[in-house]
Amino acid sequence: MALATDGRRRRRTPDDARREILEAAARRLAQAPPHELTVAAVMADTTLTRKSFYVYFRDRAELLAALVQPLRTDTDEAVESWRAATDPVPAGRAALASAARTYRRHGAILRAVFWSSVDDPDLTAARAALVEPVIVAAEATVRTLAPHRFPDARAVATALVTMNVHRLLELRPEASDAELDELVDSLTAVWEATLGSAAGAVVMRQLGLGCPPGEQELSRAFYGRALGFPEIPNLDSAEECAFDMGGVELRLTAEADFRPAERICASLFVDDAQALADRLTSAGHDVVVDEARIRRYRVKDPHGNVIELGQQELPDTR
Repeated sequence: MALATDGRRRRRTPDDARREILEAAARRLAQAPPHELTVAAVMADTTLTRKSFYVYFRDRAELLAALVQPLRTDTDEAVESWRAATDPVPAGRAALASAARTYRRHGAILRAVFWSSVDDPDLTAARAALVEPVIVAAEATVRTLAPHRFPDARAVATALVTMNVHRLLELRPEASDAELDELVDSLTAVWEATLGSAAGAVVMRQLGLGCPPGEQELSRAFYGRALGFPEIPNLDSAEECAFDMGGVELRLTAEADFRPAERICASLFVDDAQALADRLTSAGHDVVVDEARIRRYRVKDPHGNVIELGQQELPDTR
């Protein structure tokens, strides 16, 4: 208990008393396992009586909620900007950078909240308060960028957000801005690779091709089974079929006056163009190799549309 020099109890404002309790709780979390964050332990590190704890907090759960509230404020502001953005990719990176700064600044509290192995309903509620808004925003991004690739968008969003959290928890207060940016870049790259999107002013959502009437099964055999694109189900017209090319919808529509496309796009870049070319050749498709610094293969679909497969740049041997 705080005493004045003449032995009398020192007065403090309610805000000062509440702040003292929160600071003591934060110190306790940084120094001991979360299950040791008891009312008695916290109040022993203050100049207040134990019973005065209940003047400012209903219980331990409310104390934990108050500890993470400043972090919630930072998180909610970043998530709201992400949700309101017209292009979720750069906005998502900005939200991730904001989260990284928060985790660097409040790492001790966050590690205590997330890394505790104790089955503690108060800690579970604190974790959910921090993570749930991010998962909701991430789920919306998954549905926007890869609407047909993932049947359970929430599960994918949860996995990506969980990855973010546990990598960000490794940030220490002394981490440099360059280290922070490197981590944000790495996490952003995983998100973009998973969702099939790269940042840019123009994002392609759909690619249209024609085919002769009644040849949808040939389209499925080529684009679905040979190339391996998941088919997008439940189209409005029986004269159409569509496939998910990494977040870009390829839609083939029957045309009475059909003319094959000379090339449907600059390149469909893949991880192993040679293996895919071999598979197409074994399926009876004529594949032409065009190898400069970028390895390209041209092949016709069953309707005569010419597509181009590309792989990464080859080493410059000049």
